[in-house]
Amino acid sequence: MSNIPTLQDWLMWDQQVISAVVRQHNLSIKMLLDGTTRHYLLHRPVSSGQVTDFDDYAREEAKALFALLDLLFSHGLATILILNVWPPDIERRESHIQHIVNASKEVLLSDAALNAYRQWDAAVHLYGNWDISPQFQFVHETLSDLEAQFVVLHAHKPQNLLLWGYYAGNGLDETIARSVALSKTLGRLPTEAEVRQACFPWGPENLDLVISGGWLRMGNLDIPPVLNSGRTDLYSLLHLPLDLTEQQLRRILYDRIFLRYAASPVDDTPYDTETLKALRSFYAAHNTDVLGLGELVAGKFWYPKVTRVQE
Repeated sequence: MSNIPTLQDWLMWDQQVISAVVRQHNLSIKMLLDGTTRHYLLHRPVSSGQVTDFDDYAREEAKALFALLDLLFSHGLATILILNVWPPDIERRESHIQHIVNASKEVLLSDAALNAYRQWDAAVHLYGNWDISPQFQFVHETLSDLEAQFVVLHAHKPQNLLLWGYYAGNGLDETIARSVALSKTLGRLPTEAEVRQACFPWGPENLDLVISGGWLRMGNLDIPPVLNSGRTDLYSLLHLPLDLTEQQLRRILYDRIFLRYAASPVDDTPYDTETLKALRSFYAAHNTDVLGLGELVAGKFWYPKVTRVQE
C-alpha cells in the first residue's frame, strides 16, 4: 500500500499524469444523465419554469454533454456509455421519438462533434436494441445511416470508445432477443460471451463504473445485464451529473483504483490485533449510520443524505 499516492497529492497531480495512471486500468463508465430539463432551467432560468426554446435547450445541453465527455476522456477513461433514447421516450408519440432521433443525429454528426471524436481518439458507435426492436422501425433507417457514418470515421483503430444508446424495453429484453436469434443461428444455446458480443460488438466486456445523480438504485438499462460482471462500482452525486466537477471525478477514480479492491474478494485477510482494533473503532463510530436514507428537495426530488467529511 506504500506506493499509493495520498488523495491530496492525487487531487493536485497534472491531468496528464492522472490520465496515464487511469489508462492502465482500461476503465469503462456509464453516465446516467437524468435531469437535463432541470439542468437547463437551473442554468438558464425562465419565468414559466418550462422549456420554451427547444433549439436553445438542445444546443446548451449538447454543449454541457460534450464538456462532460471531454472531462472523462481527458482523465484516461477508455470507454463511455451514454443513453440517448430510453423507453419513456418511446412511450410518447411517434413524432416525439422521430424528433429526438433526428435532433440527436444532427448533434452527433456536427462539425464540433466530429472534431471532438478525433481529439478524444474515440471510435463511436450505437448500442441498444434500435436495430431489432419493432418500436424503432420508423426511425431504423435514420439510425442505420448514423451508425454507418460513424463506421467510416475510423481510418485507424482509435484508442477509446464512445457508445450512444438507443433502447426500447430494457436491457434484459435485448439480451433475450439476441440470445434467441443466436440460438437459431448456432443451433445451440449461446454462451455469455457470445451474447455479450452480439449486444456490444465493439466492447466493453464489462462495466466498471456508473455515475448517477440522486437515486441509489440500478435497473437493466442502467447496467446492461451482459456487462454486469459483479464489479460495477456505483457513485451517486447530490447534484446533476452534467455538472460533474474535475475534483469529484478525481475522487471517484482514486476510490475505484486505489481503495475499492485493496482487500481480496475472498475473505482471507489475516485478522491480527491491529486490524481488529481498526474495525472495532470504525464500527463503533458508525453503528447508528444508514447509507441510503434521504430527503425530499422542494418536496419532490429525493436525494440521499450525507455527512460532509472534513478533510
